[in-house]
Amino acid sequence: MTKTTGHQTKSMILAALFLGMMIVIQLLGRFNPDFSRIFVGPMINALFLLAVIFCGRRYGILLAVISPLMAFMTGQLNPALAPFIPFIMLGNLALVVPFSFLQKNFSRCVIGIIVGSGLKFFVMYMAARYAVPVFGLPIPPALQQRLPVAFGIVQFYAALLGGAVALTLSSVLKNRDLAKRLGNRYES
Repeated sequence: MTKTTGHQTKSMILAALFLGMMIVIQLLGRFNPDFSRIFVGPMINALFLLAVIFCGRRYGILLAVISPLMAFMTGQLNPALAPFIPFIMLGNLALVVPFSFLQKNFSRCVIGIIVGSGLKFFVMYMAARYAVPVFGLPIPPALQQRLPVAFGIVQFYAALLGGAVALTLSSVLKNRDLAKRLGNRYES
């Protein structure tokens, strides 16, 4: 097995581990709403960013796209919001893609998290505020009124917090020399 194949295999296995963690976190949030409000969003965002750091851009993007589908299938996402799933995917991508291009070192990771969090907020808020009525998505009116808050500033803070968690975990792993074995893609 070549070094590249070994790294690809390691990235794939680690991404699968992140996917499994994402499903468990969403299931925990499904059965405990208080836990969900505080913990689920930031941890899911952290997993996207950890996937980028340790597995590469493609796996971060993959988790960002799969996440809303998993949230729907686990019951974490309200079934009435199913038509909004493509916009959640776009918001997740708005966090992951800029971060993936800026994550060369720690300070650029911080910039990537801030930029990505801002873009995620912008994409999701604009979708909740304007795309739902423009496209006539079949979301109940009472839920439509709450969308700009739930998919607005709350998403910004969840993305920032998730970024802080991802950088902290990545740094701890790096300091313990585990990051090198896991394939950390940035150096301090």
